[in-house]
Amino acid sequence: YKIAFLISHPIQYYAPFFKKLGEHPRVDLTVYFCLRAGSEKWDIPLLEGYKHVFLKNYSLCPAPTFFGQLNPGIIRKLKKNKYDAVILHGYTACTNWLAFVGARLTKTPIIVKGEAILSENVSWWKKIIKKIALGFMLKRAQAALYAYKANKDFFRFYGVPEEKLFFFPCAVDNELFQRK
Repeated sequence: YKIAFLISHPIQYYAPFFKKLGEHPRVDLTVYFCLRAGSEKWDIPLLEGYKHVFLKNYSLCPAPTFFGQLNPGIIRKLKKNKYDAVILHGYTACTNWLAFVGARLTKTPIIVKGEAILSENVSWWKKIIKKIALGFMLKRAQAALYAYKANKDFFRFYGVPEEKLFFFPCAVDNELFQRK
């Protein structure tokens, strides 16, 4: 399976997962990063053992915010590489929405992953916009990966049917901690 995984930046908790998935004989994984932030030195190598690409970011203020991740090149990458699926980590960046559009144009199945929960501290107008926009995106995804019950409730609130919800727990590299 040829899989594209879009995420904001290298994150120490995901590096072992990407490496493990990248080693799988039936998976051809490419991880696309929107930002270089986070790739500085950690206790584990963040970019080893899997294919990755740093997309060119056209934002005037690169940051893990909606307009801080403006990487339109993801559309070209999806078209050129003809992936079997694209996994979008979250929805809070412009690039996630560009990838959603690119996946729809190229008929690439979309899997959405995130750790979001429903928040009571959101203004009424933001709730309406989120209900429309997220409902539109999430209902068109082939699957949603949730990490815990409140995250599952989030996806269900925005219209993801039960049969498209799959448990994907937050993971820890147990082998690393056992060695240390």
